[in-house]
Amino acid sequence: MNKDRLMMIYAVLLALTLWGFVITRGDAGITLEVPVEFENIPAGLTVTEGSSMTVRVSVSGHERFIKQLGPEDIQVRASLEKLKKGENTHLLKHEDITVPPGLEVTGLSPSMLHLRAEERSTRKVPVTAAITGLPAEGYAVRRIIVNPTAVTIEGVRRSLKSVDMLYTLPVDIMSATGDVVTEAKLNMNGMPVTVQEKTVTVTVTITKEKK
Repeated sequence: MNKDRLMMIYAVLLALTLWGFVITRGDAGITLEVPVEFENIPAGLTVTEGSSMTVRVSVSGHERFIKQLGPEDIQVRASLEKLKKGENTHLLKHEDITVPPGLEVTGLSPSMLHLRAEERSTRKVPVTAAITGLPAEGYAVRRIIVNPTAVTIEGVRRSLKSVDMLYTLPVDIMSATGDVVTEAKLNMNGMPVTVQEKTVTVTVTITKEKK
């Protein structure tokens, strides 16, 4: 092999090496904690416990895109149409992960989710109005009416048993000289259930005191 041909081969190899360096120089990777979205849960069931409601997703791509990437840009969806009451396992795959164009999923941990499913049910519970303040001097509260008097709560059966009554958010009657009628939201703070009716009508009848 003559010298000129050998130099040409070296030049081609050098060019290929430099090109590979240029196109990969901007690559970077990141691992983010991403919440799992549950889909296609069979009617009457809900996921109450899981070994991991979030997973660590590793992504690679150009450094400019990686720097702008956040957990909200990645979606992890678990389709649970085969979910059954009790203990379940679900295998996540790379196809269950959606990332912005130009990026690639390189890792997922954990890939196996251990979930517990329980039956959902409904129950009627009474509602009591929470009243704050006092009417004007010389006036008194004669009657408090809540409509509807009971609402439907929904949740797992063991949670339903722990709720005997719901209260409204405070209805202010400070310095009132007549009836107060308002749409009051239900106080669901810390409640392990959901409610179908979001508000109730509270009527506070206020009359002048007899001397």
